Amino acid sequence: MLRLLEEDREFRLMVAGFLGYRDVLERLEEHDRKFNEILGEIQRLREDFTELSREMSELRKDFAKLGMRVEVTIGNMGRRDIATNSATATTRRESLIEPFTL
Repeated sequence: MLRLLEEDREFRLMVAGFLGYRDVLERLEEHDRKFNEILGEIQRLREDFTELSREMSELRKDFAKLGMRVEVTIGNMGRRDIATNSATATTRRESLIEPFTL
């Protein structure tokens, strides 16, 4: 009888049902199935997050490069203006920078 309980799933469920445990076992199996689905979704979300993190890192690098180019451009504009009119250069530089200051 013990060997039959170990080897035959249907027999086990029948005995469990007789003892009142069949519903509990079936619900546990359903919870296991749902839990495995959730684990799969977590894995997919982790992969999405990793990809977004990579993209954000690349965007930060691009933004830093762009910031340096803007600084160089503004600096070059200031040098040209300083050669002609120092006051005008300062005003122009400030008007260009003002929208970016907090």
